[in-house]
Amino acid sequence: MAQRASIEAIVAVKPAPDQGRDAYINANSFTTKEGVRSVFGGALIGQAVSAATATVPNTFRMYSSQSSFLGSVNARNEVIYRVERTTDGNNYVTRLVRVTQGEVCIYVAIISFQNTSRPVANALKYVTPMPDLDGLRPDDIDPGAMYALQGDLVDQSVPLMALTPEEWPFDWRPIGMVMSDQPTDLRVRIFVRAPPLSTDNHLAAFSYLSDEFLFGTALAADMRAAGKGFRNVTMGVSLTHTVSFHNPQARIDEWLVLERETSWGAHGRVVIHQRAWVMETGKLVYSGTQEALIRLKAPKL
Repeated sequence: MAQRASIEAIVAVKPAPDQGRDAYINANSFTTKEGVRSVFGGALIGQAVSAATATVPNTFRMYSSQSSFLGSVNARNEVIYRVERTTDGNNYVTRLVRVTQGEVCIYVAIISFQNTSRPVANALKYVTPMPDLDGLRPDDIDPGAMYALQGDLVDQSVPLMALTPEEWPFDWRPIGMVMSDQPTDLRVRIFVRAPPLSTDNHLAAFSYLSDEFLFGTALAADMRAAGKGFRNVTMGVSLTHTVSFHNPQARIDEWLVLERETSWGAHGRVVIHQRAWVMETGKLVYSGTQEALIRLKAPKL
């Protein structure tokens, strides 16, 4: 049996029958950084997917998750995932997941599944192609390159952004950034994968991945506003997070090509987009959009 990858523990939930039918709690304690008040949003997304998946037949695979973050999470206390069986059809299933801590609802997600044993005939077929990487492969990039890049970009006094490689459940190999004076022209490209998984919970792991390092895209797009080392950043909070899965059989322990960009920033909010492809086949795995609140220090007069 394969050794359990750290991402599997992060997204794991366990039944909580004393809380009612289809209720789950986080299987392991949350981790957070000193100076950061809440739990990383990707953990809530991944665990909500794990909870919802536990209530559907094995022939159904998730194709969409739509999340709203409603409040902060105390990392010392468990959270409860209550799954509502909204619809159960032959082809499609929908689950509403309400996440509470104490009496407070902190997160909700609508998670949808499709029956993969019933293929659809005569469907429209088109896809955004994977970027041309001119033959570049992950082995061409130093395993420590992501940490070095973070050291160049992020001031270590900013706990919101500062992470160590030991805290990363994935192997990140930065390909590079296509920079421009226009923030919306920025493209961030990265190779990424997890260690081999011992279970089939790849879609929950993808859901966690879809939120990791995402804020950095908007900040890198406007370095003058974010400040050197992102020192001007005082708060970053996910508001909504949507992911569509296009290849439900994809594995997160195979190399992916991840591309991220931002299309808008104003009123204290930003919108970030992303796509991920299987490196070897070029198949699109998922695409997603996040709206986040990012607060900066007031300018000095």
